[in-house]
Amino acid sequence: MKVHKQSRLQDKQFEKIFRNLFEIYFLPLKLHAKHFIGNDEVSEDIVQDTFAHLWEIRNSFDFSGSIKSYLYQSIQNKCINHLKHKQVKEKFKNFTLLKIREAELFTNDFIAQQVAVLIEKELSASIQKAIADLPNRCKATFLLSRDKGLSNKEIAQELGISIKAVERNMTRALSILRQALQDYIVTVLIICSLLK
Repeated sequence: MKVHKQSRLQDKQFEKIFRNLFEIYFLPLKLHAKHFIGNDEVSEDIVQDTFAHLWEIRNSFDFSGSIKSYLYQSIQNKCINHLKHKQVKEKFKNFTLLKIREAELFTNDFIAQQVAVLIEKELSASIQKAIADLPNRCKATFLLSRDKGLSNKEIAQELGISIKAVERNMTRALSILRQALQDYIVTVLIICSLLK
């Protein structure tokens, strides 16, 4: 029973000391924390946590040392831990956002769209090369027909050849182009079927 009364007496004595410490150091400690954190609410929480921890360890705490040093060092450590935790959270948030963006980018629709753009560019380049490789008369006939939209009669007059010659040149040009682009078209069809 004496031990219980002595324990209650110690608690009351400590409570008085604790209140005095809180009144003296709360505001300076909050300003100290704010110097590190830059946020009033978080700084206040850190100071309150420090005092709550001091209350919890009151029976084992050595009060013969400098309480002021202990409080300031505790605040500083808690601020550093808070900033490290915040940095880790920020890195994780950025990493997560990056992964979400990557996932959005690499959907089937996006891939199909990019492949379509690539195929269009490649096909255009392949057609231009195949046209450039045509024999001169076939090329001239083909370009007058496709680029300028001339009729066979107008092409014949332009080139000074017969309509039959124009028809032969066009047939030959289309045959050469079909053959030149055959492998490319098969590849495009395979890619398109894989994306479906």
